[in-house]
Amino acid sequence: MSVAGFYEAVYRNGVFSRRRNLLALADAHTTVDQLTAAVPAYVLEDIAEQVELAERPFAPFRQLPEGQRVCGPVPLPQLRALLRDHLGEQP
Repeated sequence: MSVAGFYEAVYRNGVFSRRRNLLALADAHTTVDQLTAAVPAYVLEDIAEQVELAERPFAPFRQLPEGQRVCGPVPLPQLRALLRDHLGEQP
């Protein structure tokens, strides 16, 4: 899992998992360059491939006005409100 993935997990779950976590190896002297150097090359290749595969299907969404685009993560209360507003459901 990438460094960004761990930040995402902390943001969504509020928990800092130490299992297979590159950030668990960091201390006050660790640099971003050291953290990113620890990410396996296949991770970067996988991300590049995912971005390439998403280019055409998501092109219409990127054309939407900024206020209509959501670039996660979205806090759970905000997500619930968005779904409620979109689906017309009561909380």
